Amino acid sequence: MSGIDIIKAFDDPRLIGGYIKEQENSFFNWKVFFKSIYAIPMNQKERKIYRKFTERRRPPKRPIESVYCVSGRKSGKSLIASCLAIYTSVFSDFWKPHVRPGQKVYYPIIATDKIQAREVFQYCNGILDSNPIFREQVVRPLVWEIELKNSVVIMIRTANFKAIRGPLYIGAILDELAFMKDENSVNPADELIKGLLPGLIPGGKLIGISSAYAKFGILYSEYKNYFGKDDPNTLIWLSDTMSM
Repeated sequence: MSGIDIIKAFDDPRLIGGYIKEQENSFFNWKVFFKSIYAIPMNQKERKIYRKFTERRRPPKRPIESVYCVSGRKSGKSLIASCLAIYTSVFSDFWKPHVRPGQKVYYPIIATDKIQAREVFQYCNGILDSNPIFREQVVRPLVWEIELKNSVVIMIRTANFKAIRGPLYIGAILDELAFMKDENSVNPADELIKGLLPGLIPGGKLIGISSAYAKFGILYSEYKNYFGKDDPNTLIWLSDTMSM
């Protein structure tokens, strides 16, 4: 399944749109976020929202591969992370020239702890079970993985950088990366990113999505370096809970 852009997938009640229940205008801004990172043309209203949350002058001309979304608590970030993972895993095919026939590729969603990981996993299962088109794509759900017929495996992991080295990735999401802690109470997000990048297939997106936490760590450094800049490779989106 390919050739469907993310907005069409979210609008179609037979696809992700059948799982998402829009409330007032809250999801409209998330769609502008999607258009931003996939370089989908925007109308005048959408451009205004884009500039408000990125402080960039012009929308990207090509898809962004390094994305950091800083949004308030209860803004639906884990649901959005799950939807992005499902969309990429089911509909994308940019990765196929880079693998051998039958070779598995992975889409990891990395959560802060097992409680959050379970929530994300439930979202992913819920989306895939919400309509017959998606159900047909599932080979089998495992404890923390979902294998699809197109050789993509959606994997849910907690923040352990040692566990993510090796496979080929078609994308990756770090959910609440500002709050990640390892066994030494150190934020391992930068090590996770270093471990993911060598396996990330060209065209795959590395997405960090989190509430704001402190003025240190990889999320803050990326914000400081790229927020408000028309960089072709990295985009920072900054919003509050009520806006999203």
